[in-house]
Amino acid sequence: MKITNKKTYVCFVICLILITFGVVHKTFENDTFFTIATGNYIMENGVNDVEPFTIHDNLKFVKLRWAFDIVIANIYKFFGFSGIYLFVLIVSIGIAITIFSKNKFNKIISLGIICLTMVFCSNYLRGRAQIISYLLFILEFYFIEKLVKNNNKRDSICLIVISYLILCFHSSVWLVYFLLYIPYIVEHILVKLKVSKILKLKKLVIEEHNIKLLLITMGCAILTGFLTPLGLSPFTYMFKVMGGISKQIIVELQPLTLVGAVPLIVFGVLALISAIFPKTKIKIIDIFIIFGFTCMSIMAERNLYIGLFVMSFSYARIITSFVNEYDKNKILDKIEDVVNNHIIGKVLVIALFTVLTVILYGQISKEEYVPEKSFPVQASEYIKENLDLSTLRMFTGFNFGSYVEFKGIPAFLDSRSEIYTREFNNVDILEDYANCAILYTTSLDSVIEKYNLNYVLTYANKHYNMWSGKYKLVKEFDDGNFCLYKVEKY
Repeated sequence: MKITNKKTYVCFVICLILITFGVVHKTFENDTFFTIATGNYIMENGVNDVEPFTIHDNLKFVKLRWAFDIVIANIYKFFGFSGIYLFVLIVSIGIAITIFSKNKFNKIISLGIICLTMVFCSNYLRGRAQIISYLLFILEFYFIEKLVKNNNKRDSICLIVISYLILCFHSSVWLVYFLLYIPYIVEHILVKLKVSKILKLKKLVIEEHNIKLLLITMGCAILTGFLTPLGLSPFTYMFKVMGGISKQIIVELQPLTLVGAVPLIVFGVLALISAIFPKTKIKIIDIFIIFGFTCMSIMAERNLYIGLFVMSFSYARIITSFVNEYDKNKILDKIEDVVNNHIIGKVLVIALFTVLTVILYGQISKEEYVPEKSFPVQASEYIKENLDLSTLRMFTGFNFGSYVEFKGIPAFLDSRSEIYTREFNNVDILEDYANCAILYTTSLDSVIEKYNLNYVLTYANKHYNMWSGKYKLVKEFDDGNFCLYKVEKY
């Protein structure tokens, strides 16, 4: 079903804008703060591997999101946190509209799938580099589909540019870029092996494509990995992280939980119900895409949210095939006719989405950009005004260390987990922190002595195992969430 009325298209785009307003959170996560700090550092010192924010010496920090860091730092400089929120909102709207405009299937089905996807991914639409990755992977899938169909060199150039943009904005996920090529290569092999004829597959669609230009494009994209100031890090980073302790500490690097799998279950059930009917045609590419990203999501939760946006095309294609074959009463066509031909239809659709947005935004409107229950806002100002930062060696928590750094205070560690590990810097900082603050297998005393710390900034309700009492309470802040202690002796 194609939209025959431009006003109807605009109506649906307005709906997507509305739903995005209702799902994008205002509250920033810890990554945003070190992103701003890193961007400022890069603009003053260039892209290097120096770690400038912590109390530790000689740590290396490869700035894998350097372009994104600069963008966010400049937005904050001129527009503050409101500007970053608006930026995330605009990019999120761009993601939704891009999927909708590039999706050539049933537009009502596409609208529903996109809205569900935006709701499921709302916690990951933040001021983090992932926000750009989602958009770039969506565009990659679209241009690969065009390339294998039309064999157009312009699409090849677009794909090479996308590869380089991922390297600049979020190179830690760059290797995922190449996984989207694999289904088309495998499909080509199946065609050459005449699998469809041998197995007499009628339900499964295996298409023949000329993939010569696709392979050349893939090779050129690999070469872009050598055109950044990051050395070989884009090639090695993912393997190091997934093989180290970061995977045990960072939730989004851990295997998918049952709760986290809800989006996969919902979309999977819809696609499965559509697919089991005999007349529904399924492209083998869609099976590869869904199966591949499902496996990746099971291994690491963060892959789910890249996958959901890309898989939205495949889900829409499967469900559209089912509807085209079995919607004998043409219900969706009738709905489309009402929206296309009657202003009241457009008004009702927009009104429905407006009500839904108001409900969703009601909770978001109460959020703060920097909630004091999560970040030491008062404590940071006190420390800057009352302590000597040149001699300060302060224990900080993993989840708020980046905010301390953002305020110009050296931290013990932050959520850039990899730089505190043996895999990247031959240190055990993250492991020592986890043992005393998460696993409670060692004492805070041992960490303080090992790293020669003189202050402890912690949550007010945080109780460490084997807390020795060698700490003098300097201040419990009015927010009731953080306390600052001075180490009296070792």
